[in-house]
Amino acid sequence: MSPILFTAEAATACLLFSAVVWASLKRDPMLWYQDFPAAVRERLKMLPEYTGRIPKLKRTVARKVVVALVLAALLAGVALASGARNFTGAFGWCFALWTVVNLWDALVLDTLWFSWGRGVRIPGTEDLEDAYLDVRPHWIAFLAGEAIGLVVSTVAACLVAFVIS
Repeated sequence: MSPILFTAEAATACLLFSAVVWASLKRDPMLWYQDFPAAVRERLKMLPEYTGRIPKLKRTVARKVVVALVLAALLAGVALASGARNFTGAFGWCFALWTVVNLWDALVLDTLWFSWGRGVRIPGTEDLEDAYLDVRPHWIAFLAGEAIGLVVSTVAACLVAFVIS
């Protein structure tokens, strides 16, 4: 398992993740409703133009569980293709890859682009600049993402161990 290969996979994963986030935000920012600051979410609930467009938490969680399972399968495939031949090797590869993308998300997308770069401002909430500039929720989400990554990487490593055996 090569560091050069890992670097290439991590860079590709970060770029793909960024493209998916950017495209989905351009298509419908409400897909990311639960990721917006609390003050922004509260304002959106009060604005008539967003009536019926705010996703329910239950639906958002269900979507994220499905994505996590797909990512586990994808990570297992990447780990296998990268040379992982046991649970430990696959888990390390998967969790390291997950952590790089999670860090990219927190630092580059959430902090630099979304918060400080003003990459996304929902119409009707532009005056809530202090809420948008607060990066703490993004870094708390990073820690939650690491916990999720432990679970997803464990599932991926179990898949690798199952395929190899």
